[in-house]
Amino acid sequence: RGSSLLLPPLAVGDLMLVHRWRRELEAAARSPELQAVAAATAAAVLLPLLLYGCRRCARRRVASGAPLTWGTMPLPAFDYQVAGHMGLSNEGGSLVVPEPGRIAKPVGLGYFAGEDRFYQKLQHTPALASFCPAFYGHRSIKGRRFVVLEDLTHGLTNPCIVDIKLGTTTVAPEAAWSKRITHLAKDRETTTRSLGIRLIGAMHTGCGRDGQPRLKLGKPWGKAVQPSGLSAALRKVFSNEGRLCKRAIRHFISRLDALQHVLTTQPRWQLVSSSLLFVFEPETEPPARRTQASPVTPAGIPSPVTPAG
Repeated sequence: RGSSLLLPPLAVGDLMLVHRWRRELEAAARSPELQAVAAATAAAVLLPLLLYGCRRCARRRVASGAPLTWGTMPLPAFDYQVAGHMGLSNEGGSLVVPEPGRIAKPVGLGYFAGEDRFYQKLQHTPALASFCPAFYGHRSIKGRRFVVLEDLTHGLTNPCIVDIKLGTTTVAPEAAWSKRITHLAKDRETTTRSLGIRLIGAMHTGCGRDGQPRLKLGKPWGKAVQPSGLSAALRKVFSNEGRLCKRAIRHFISRLDALQHVLTTQPRWQLVSSSLLFVFEPETEPPARRTQASPVTPAGIPSPVTPAG
């Protein structure tokens, strides 16, 4: 998934409004009269939001109850989804497999719409498209629009997947104020705001001793990672049984260098709340013990782009 390395923060006017609210709340804490006004205002604002959230959760539970079908056959779920939304909701939903080597991703609605248009426009920027899964058009499944993309794990024996979200903010400037406030708070509580990077999820497939994936980490784990622990967290997800996958890392570094060149020389893109998806096979022995003359490129990932000029 193509992503921008630097994303714009909230507007200065928004931050000034946050500071003004803070001053008003501090004044309310000292004044009984203002306390009553603040309580009434909070009730008037929060009650509709809570009701909206309850209705939204109910819709999500109903929507995720039945499997999606294509024709008369149910579509299998994608086993290697490490992040994103589950079920089917306005934000998007679970990935399904319409055919081997491809996945279908539901397009968001309302504020979350536009991913399908992004992939269509991306075809006119081949330099950036080379860092994204191949786009195979759209499908309508049970009345919902899906984008069909390349499955980067197809053909791998025990794929390792790492999802890293980039940017210092995860909300678009045109989002509703209530959504911007919640995302601003979340971004400040995680490594998003301080480092411009946050681990979203990771999975090392292949069964462990308990029959489960050898490693499976989700959003709660990524949100709990603090700036001081990010290096250790990255080492954890890019290691196999405690051994750092150095060949894959060297390849990814060359790809990131090429991506940085594209983002600094191509027409400007503003990609909000986007991720980099790393897919690779685990290394089961030190590189020095391998007998192959040349390193193996991690499967599912295009070869490095040679920057022009």
